[in-house]
Parts: sequence; structure tokens; C-alpha cells
Amino acid sequence: MDIPTLPCRLRDDVRIMRTGPKDFRIVDNRTNTNFKLSAADRYLLSLISERNSIGEIVDAYKSKFRTPLASTSVHDFIGQLTDLGLLEDGEEVAQPAAAAASLSPALLPLDDASVPNTTRVNQFFDVLTLLFGWMLHPIWLLIVVPTILMASVIIVRRWTLYYSQCLSLWSSYPFVPLFAASYLQTVFFETLPRSLAMGVCCRRFGGRVRRFGLEYGKWVLPTVAFSTDIGESMILMNARGRWTLIVSGVLVPLFLGALYVLAWACGSHGTSLYLFWMLMIAPSGLMILFQINIFSLNATTHWGLAWAVDDWQLHSRALNETKAWLLGRRSPQALTPRERFWLRVYGLCSLTLRIGIDLVLFFGGGYFFTHFFGPSGAVAFLLMTAWWNREHLKVLWRATGSIPAEAWNNLSAWRNRRSEPTSSPPTDLDLTSTN
Repeated sequence: MDIPTLPCRLRDDVRIMRTGPKDFRIVDNRTNTNFKLSAADRYLLSLISERNSIGEIVDAYKSKFRTPLASTSVHDFIGQLTDLGLLEDGEEVAQPAAAAASLSPALLPLDDASVPNTTRVNQFFDVLTLLFGWMLHPIWLLIVVPTILMASVIIVRRWTLYYSQCLSLWSSYPFVPLFAASYLQTVFFETLPRSLAMGVCCRRFGGRVRRFGLEYGKWVLPTVAFSTDIGESMILMNARGRWTLIVSGVLVPLFLGALYVLAWACGSHGTSLYLFWMLMIAPSGLMILFQINIFSLNATTHWGLAWAVDDWQLHSRALNETKAWLLGRRSPQALTPRERFWLRVYGLCSLTLRIGIDLVLFFGGGYFFTHFFGPSGAVAFLLMTAWWNREHLKVLWRATGSIPAEAWNNLSAWRNRRSEPTSSPPTDLDLTSTN
């Protein structure tokens, strides 16, 4: 096949996406395929679209990387792009139907156009990966594991002291300011480090972060925490990346909790720092329990279970099957008796845990507002709960006529208009960019 004359440019429907600090992908929207590029390949791709001769490309490449480049390598690189049909006016090689059908759907959604500013988020984590990616090396287990074991021994041996000091602290200070301070500590010293570690791990192993920031929890009461949404990056990763993400999701809160226990044990009684670290121990325990919860979509242990059973839709399939079974409806999917049994077991456990946590939050919040603010606090709590769960209660409200159907439709339309983007999301990367 003849090599096209320089400069050679990619087709308009072919784009380049950054998938790591030094990793890129060429995404062919026409065939839904993608191909990996190194940073050097990415620069070479920009050169063949700008320079008029092989000699200019070789000189620019050598000036950039201080490494010689053979002209035959440039010919081969352009030939590969031509064979794949990625260049303008290049001959496209039709893929067999069987090959197209075998493409993994997990490789297709590399980016979500409905989520704006993903480029900035990923560039932010690229910088963190370059600075702190070395902390993901397994050698650090030689420090992390002994630290966790040492803190476990300390908290077990001093549990009575810790428990009595907690009771004294909460009875000596006003509840509302102390609770607010403890909550803020948890947000910034528990959820933030874990979210940053997840984003770094995702980028380190070729994943793509969709969102990062403060998010509200979808419980019966609003909760606020830092969160990193990595989309379907778990599916894109290799085995090493998956293992690292799963293990780090558990070890990070364990290690943080261990550090807080050691800081409390070594601190001076009665000082502000002593009380600060003591307030971090209980939230660390809750975060650890959350991360080992295989029924939570945000826990890496759940991703590990989904990987083990080779079912990345495990949670939704189990809930759909369980709800159909409990409501006496036909099963939404064809399953073997063994699959149906285990999906129902998982679904029942997930629903039971979710309802239990919601009940604890509801009655705990009701007691808190009633105890500290009286009847007006109870009314405010019920109104806040109803508003927060309005999507779940809309069926009841419409059925009882509490909200007329026309008013409800107008409210839904107004909410939908407010949620629509006011402008089209920016493209991921400029094709001519060399970053």
C-alpha cells in the first residue's frame, strides 16, 4: 500500500484522548475501536500532521527526545495508520463482521459527552499521579501492614480508655458544634484522601475519571462526602490495575485509621490535637466498614466481587430479580436456578442492609432534631426528609392527590429544564495539541 504524502491528518471523526499521564488512545468513532499510543507516538502523530518531509519529522523528534528515529520507523507508523483507515483519503480496511461483533463494549465508553470538564479533572489527577503515583508500589505494604497491625493492637488494649474518653468528650461539649466539627473532619480527613487515592490509581492504570468533588449521598437523609467517579474504568484496566484499585480502596481507610489511632495514643491528654485525633477514630471505623461492604456500588470490594463472578451488572441484576420475586412478577431475565438463587440472596442482603441504614439515619435524625429543637425541630426534620426523598414519594403523593397531576408535571418539567446543560460540552482534546 502506498504511503500518503505528507502532511498526513486523521479523519474528522477520529479523536485522541488522554488516558494517563503519558498514555493516549486513538478513538475511531466510525468503527467503535480504539488504539493505544505512548507519549512519543502521540508526538510523532502531531509531527506527521504538521511537517512536509520525513527528514523534518526525524529532526524534530530527535530534538524533542534526544533519541534518533529511523526514517523507516516513520514510514511504518504512517503505514499502520493507513491500514487502519484512520487517515484522511486513506484506504479503509473493512473489518470482518465477526471481529466487529467481538469488540468488548467496555472499551467503547472511554468518555461521557454528557459530563463536562472531564479533561480538567483528568489533568488534575495526571499531575497527582506524576507526583504521588510511586505510593501505589507494592513495596509500601511493608510499612502499611505493620502500621495497621500495631494500631489494631493499641485500640484493642486501650478500648476501655477510648470509650470512656469519648463519653466524657460528648457530654462535656455542646453536641451540635462538636458533631459539625467531627463531620467536617471526616469529610476532609477520610473521604478526601480516599477519593484522591482512587483517582490517582485510576489514572495510573489507564482509566478515566468522570467526576471528582463533593457529592450528596443517596440515603434517606442527605450526607456530604468527597467522591471520585471513575465510570467504567475498572473494566478497562488490566488485572494488576484492578487488584491495585480493589486493595487500595480497603487499605487507604485502614491505614488512615491506623495513623489516627497512633496519633491519639502518642498525644498528650486533654490537648486539642489529642481530642482531634480521638474524634477521627470512630469515623475511620465506619469508613472501613463501608469499604468492605460488597453490597455498595462505591466500595471496591463490590467491584472485586463483580470481577470474580464476571458480571459487571451484578448489583442492578440482583435488585431487579429480587424486586420481581418479592412483588410476584415475572423474572426480568432468563436465569438458571443457581443464578436466580444467588442473585436473590445478594438482592435480599442488599435491600436489608439499605433499609437498616435508612432506619438508623431516620430515627437517629428524628431523635436529634426533636431532642435539641423540640416540636419545631421535628416538623422541620420531617419536611426535610420528605423533600430529600421526593422522587421516592412521588408515587404516594400522586396516588393520594396531595399534589395535582398538572402541578406535578409542571414541577417535573421545571426540574428537567434546570438540569439541562446550557451549552454543549467541550471536546476532550484538540487534535493538534501535543500535551
